[in-house]
Amino acid sequence: MGSRSTSSTRSCIYALIITTSCLLSPVEARPGDNDQTACDTTIKFVTVDTRGKPLVGTPGNFPATVAIAGAHATWHGYDSKISIFHDWLVNESGFCDDDTIAFFDADDVFWGGCSQEEFKQRYLSLSNHGAKTVFSAEITCSEQDCRKVPPVPEAYSKDWSEFHDCNEFAWYDECAQNRFCSGCDGNDPKPRFLNSGFIMGKVKAVKDMTAWSLQHYANYSNYGDQSVFAIYWLQNPDLVALDYSTGLSFCLSDVQRNALTVQPATDPSKSTIHNNVFNQTACFIHGNGRGKVIGEHMSQALSTVPSFFVGGHHQSARMTVGSRGVQQKHKTKKHKSILRLTDISGDSSNSD
Repeated sequence: MGSRSTSSTRSCIYALIITTSCLLSPVEARPGDNDQTACDTTIKFVTVDTRGKPLVGTPGNFPATVAIAGAHATWHGYDSKISIFHDWLVNESGFCDDDTIAFFDADDVFWGGCSQEEFKQRYLSLSNHGAKTVFSAEITCSEQDCRKVPPVPEAYSKDWSEFHDCNEFAWYDECAQNRFCSGCDGNDPKPRFLNSGFIMGKVKAVKDMTAWSLQHYANYSNYGDQSVFAIYWLQNPDLVALDYSTGLSFCLSDVQRNALTVQPATDPSKSTIHNNVFNQTACFIHGNGRGKVIGEHMSQALSTVPSFFVGGHHQSARMTVGSRGVQQKHKTKKHKSILRLTDISGDSSNSD
């Protein structure tokens, strides 16, 4: 969630398994006796989606198995996101407490192409080897008391001056007190605010957190699930960490397009997005809040084989999203936009 537009009322939720070539293997059945159970070391992905078609499956580059939680449930609001997720954790008999799960929002999250090992190592580093549950971090402060949020640790404190788009949006004391802001730090924007569109951790720890969140939802939610999770984080810094590296999930709200570069391939399954702030391949990309349009354009670019691949130039080509979206050499029915192609030597060309 977090600085996102309100989703329309959803009808039915049904179970679905999306399978591509396996980066992470499916959960195996285990004996009921915990003393005899060997926990699976692979990471399990899960989302909640009433329509059964999460965005992550669209570009064609997500190399894992995703479980969509909730069979024929009714969506009552953002508390349903927590309750469906929690029920799935409780009822999934194939898990043991120390299994690792990664939850992500269905509507606006897609895959940036990082490797299995990169994803795993980034999580282990951020979580103190699994001791903490990790949420994504964003530049925009939404549904939390911005004044109480700690600064970004020095190890992850990059210069975002060229990459943020916060000139018109800044939080202030009054909205922070009411936990109803939707803006950045006025002086030094950095991704230091909790975003609940991505959660990763051990099954028991996440299950305990979702149980607490459901218990306190009515008291702490001022809009959606993010406001409740933010309270839990600020009250339990020993249990929860944020992805200050944007290495697990990159939130696009109030971020400039030049923060990420799409690197399309002739085979969409090999398309990637480069994180220019931390100089690394992105894992999840979250087109939340004021970054929704950029996210839509980037996910489209991942699955589009541009015409410049003709002639063997694909080894050095790069794509960035222009102000009007993504365009090849020809115009499409849905987009009239700008495509910038940059090769390794730094030369570039534009097509209108």
